[in-house]
Amino acid sequence: MALCHQQEAMATSNHSSLLSLSQSDRYLFSAFGRGQSQRAPFHTVHAAFLHHAAVRPDSPAVHDLSQGTGRVVSYRQLSTMALGIAMDLRSRGVAPGSRIPLVVKRGVHMVAGILGILICGAQYIPLDGGVVPDGALRHILDQTGDCDILSLRQFERRFDHLTGRRVIFIDDLLRCKSSVKDPPEQDLPDRTADESFGCYMIYTSGKSMPFFLDPVADHSSRKAPPVPQRAYM
Repeated sequence: MALCHQQEAMATSNHSSLLSLSQSDRYLFSAFGRGQSQRAPFHTVHAAFLHHAAVRPDSPAVHDLSQGTGRVVSYRQLSTMALGIAMDLRSRGVAPGSRIPLVVKRGVHMVAGILGILICGAQYIPLDGGVVPDGALRHILDQTGDCDILSLRQFERRFDHLTGRRVIFIDDLLRCKSSVKDPPEQDLPDRTADESFGCYMIYTSGKSMPFFLDPVADHSSRKAPPVPQRAYM
């Protein structure tokens, strides 16, 4: 209900703003303010990425500045990282539709983690390991049940309070797989996740409750559906 009221208010506000324009300006706004609708060529985010990785494998995909010095990662390298993470998650029993907390910092490991989770058919919950408060992290992890957590070794101490939860450190995982060549096609996770599959879930702070899922938050249950792949595209 709150979301509907917000959308109605925005629509009313936009309409009022248009009325203040001259007739010729209103025509220009209508004629050039919207582009032509086109269907996205790919149904999922990772399908688009894997296509570009196959077409231009040696092109730069990420400029990683997280270590202070610039590091350029190609589509081929990023694809190898993401597929390695996806295969590891699948081997651990992570199923499509699972929700995986991604406790990292900005950098190539974050990008590889996102893509690996999506290729696996799961949904990622992004959390900045250097910023998210302890209370918020504990609350979010409690809500996500017993699913695996993807993180970096530098944030290991943030999970000292957990029991019975498996934390997978991306940097350790990729270091172990650095000498492994691209896996055979038959060993890869299913790449054909439906566009209606969840893509990610965001926790934000609010007045009515400490932390909730956004968008489409259900304030009564503190749960919400994830953002679907088609919305992300």
